[in-house]
Amino acid sequence: MLREAGDLVDAEAVPLAEPVSPVVLVSRALCRFRFLPTMPGVSAQEAMRAALLHAEGHAPFAAADCAVYRTAAGFELWWWDRARVEALVGGRWRYDPRRLAPESVGYVAREGLRQLQTADGFEAQYLVGNSLRASQWRRRPFDALQWRAFAESAGVDPGGAGPPAPVQVLWRRDVRARGQRVLPGGPWRRVEQAGWAGAALSLAIAMAFGGHAMQHRIRANTDLQWVAAQTEAAAAPAGLAFTDSNIALARAAAARAAPPEHLIAAADVLAAMREVGADPDTWRSDGVRVYAASKSDAAIRTEDIAALLKANPRLRDVAPLREDGAIVVTAAIRPSNASLADGAP
Repeated sequence: MLREAGDLVDAEAVPLAEPVSPVVLVSRALCRFRFLPTMPGVSAQEAMRAALLHAEGHAPFAAADCAVYRTAAGFELWWWDRARVEALVGGRWRYDPRRLAPESVGYVAREGLRQLQTADGFEAQYLVGNSLRASQWRRRPFDALQWRAFAESAGVDPGGAGPPAPVQVLWRRDVRARGQRVLPGGPWRRVEQAGWAGAALSLAIAMAFGGHAMQHRIRANTDLQWVAAQTEAAAAPAGLAFTDSNIALARAAAARAAPPEHLIAAADVLAAMREVGADPDTWRSDGVRVYAASKSDAAIRTEDIAALLKANPRLRDVAPLREDGAIVVTAAIRPSNASLADGAP
C-alpha cells in the first residue's frame, strides 16, 4: 500500500522498497468515492460508457486518475490526484494508474454499516451485498453527529446507537473479487482506432500516387482529393454517432442528477464566516455536509456564526467551534429533493 506520507508498506505495515504484488493499494486518505447506480433501460455497454464519462466529467482534481468497478447495482467510482500520487511514488517504481486501486477495495465486504480503521484514518462504509454504496473518510474516529449524518446520507436509519467501534480488517489477496474493473476502451475505441488506421492507409495510397511519376501529377492530385473525400465521408457517421451517443448519455445522467446544493450551502457558510470577520482558508463539501475553517481570532465569537447559519433554511446541525488553533464550522445540508431536469432547459 502507498500511504499518505509516501511510505510503501505491506499488510503488516513493514516498509517496502518497491511493490511486491501486481496491484498497489492507494491510501483512502488520497482517494475520493462516488457510487453511480445503473440507469434503467440502458445496455451494459452504454452503462459502462456512461460510468467512464461520469468519472471523467466529475473528477474532483484538476488532473485525476480513476478506478471504476462494476457491481450488480451500479458502479463504484474512485479518483486520486495524479500529480500528488506520482510525487509520492517519486520515481522509486513506475507509476501506472492501471496498477493502482483504492485501499477500500482491498478489504473484505460486509453488508450494512461499519467503521473501519484504515492505514491513515477511519472510513465509514455502507454496503449492500458486495456493492459499496457510500463511503466517507476522517482522520479521527467518527463522532455521534458525524456518524448520523453519514448514515442519513446513505439512506439508512442509524437508530439511537452511536457509531460502532472501528474494526481492523485484513487486506484480501485478490482485489478483483470486489467487482469487475472497467477500463477505458471497448467497441467505440476500436471504431476510432479503425478510423485512424483507415486514414493512415488512405494517406499512404495518396502519397504513392503522388510519387509515381511527375508526368501524372494532375491524375495523382485528383486521386488524392478523391481519397480525402472518401475518408471524410466514411469517418463522419462514426464520429457523429459517437458524439450523439455521449450527448444522450450526458443528458440522461443530468436528468437524474441533484442540483449543486452543496456549493450553494458552502457559499453561505463562507459568507457568514466573513461577515463576522473570519477569513476562511479551507473548505470542502461531500454533498451531505459542509466543512470550513479559518485561523482562530479571539475577537470572533462562534456564537455569532451559529446565529447566522441556524437561520439559513439550507443548513441544519450547525456546529462552529475552536479546534487546534482554528475556527471550524460544520453544517449538514438540507436536501431539496429537486432534480436538475426540474429547472433545466
